[in-house]
Amino acid sequence: LVGSPSAETGVPEVLKAGAVFKCKIPRLDEVSTKPVECADIVDIFNDGGNGNYSKRGYPDILAEDKSGQFLGVSMAVNDRYVAVCGHRYEHRFWLETLVEDLPRQLIGRCLVEEVGGAAWGAELQVFKPCDNNKDSQYMTYGYCQAGMSVALR
Repeated sequence: LVGSPSAETGVPEVLKAGAVFKCKIPRLDEVSTKPVECADIVDIFNDGGNGNYSKRGYPDILAEDKSGQFLGVSMAVNDRYVAVCGHRYEHRFWLETLVEDLPRQLIGRCLVEEVGGAAWGAELQVFKPCDNNKDSQYMTYGYCQAGMSVALR
């Protein structure tokens, strides 16, 4: 697996979110004659476009921004899981008084998927350790940027 933090994903209104590619590396004796072949698997780690505040009556106000999140900047793989992180994922906190310019935080996030099996891509878990949705505490973490590195055990 290869992370490409500034790759385009094709998701509407999300620019250069980053992607993950599965590459077939040639044997050492074939390196000079066979190119590295990669297949885009962004669809597995793509949990959709940017969320909004439509439930509060503001469908045009973003609740998050995945553009430029650098998904794939750090990755980890073990026997059971693949973790892919984007440390520049942005969350926008709801404050009624600032609805036109919501406070933004680069909190980062990691996406974790169980490896193999028929359900590949079906059990995507999203981790945002610095996410704090309490309106009165929106500045608690500042620029956390979780996902600069990741490890699985």
